[in-house]
Amino acid sequence: MRISVLFDEHSVDNKLQTGFGFSALINNSVLFDVGTDGSAVVNNMRVLGIGFQSIEAVVLSHEHWDHTDGLEDVLSVLENPAVYVCPGVPRRLKKRIGEAGATMIECGTPAHVCEGVFTTGEMRGEYKGGAMPEQSLLAAYGDDRAAVISGCAHYGIARGILELQTCAARVFGGTVALDTVAGGLHLSHESDEAITGIAGTLHAAGVRAVAPVHCSGSNGRRMFASQPFWTFHDLRVGSTLEQPCCGRDEPCESPPCT
Repeated sequence: MRISVLFDEHSVDNKLQTGFGFSALINNSVLFDVGTDGSAVVNNMRVLGIGFQSIEAVVLSHEHWDHTDGLEDVLSVLENPAVYVCPGVPRRLKKRIGEAGATMIECGTPAHVCEGVFTTGEMRGEYKGGAMPEQSLLAAYGDDRAAVISGCAHYGIARGILELQTCAARVFGGTVALDTVAGGLHLSHESDEAITGIAGTLHAAGVRAVAPVHCSGSNGRRMFASQPFWTFHDLRVGSTLEQPCCGRDEPCESPPCT
């Protein structure tokens, strides 16, 4: 299982373009969100040597601009991938997908995206007092483990972890442990006390590795990194989290991977 960050605010190389937003490549074949700047995502794919023809699907976590504004530029270089969205996203986003000539798949419930990767289907999130439908990705690795990759986790990663575990058991089998949480976790406006509580809830639920990016915020990342009970991965544009990696039954990041 591979999670490669293609767009965020920090990178491992100045040839890679950055900005506010999020995009990641899962298992070299599923593009999860497209950031605010599609031309930057395309540039970064070229710099990293990622072949456009390898992308089988685009999954949009939710409607916000920092996850969807790059859509047209990204779709213009791909070879007709399916685009997976929540049924509850606005009509204007669905219209953009249609106008780009892509096939749209609405996921109200968990759906298979490619080998070892499922979308959770639409989960009920909130943003500024209103509803925010959102889906995350579940990716299996090894024989009995899985990771969740979230765009922003507007459903609340601590509140949603049990639902995510249930979903993982449903799509992969009841013995799968959801032990890795990566992506945007919407911690940037949370207090230190709240972040500590969220970390404790995730750990109690069996999470043993975390890789927060984007809206997790610098303080959220710092506090997650300080927790002694799990492995923290500092992902940036151009870095990859692999599970398991290098022939060892543990995760590592690349570059470097030693």
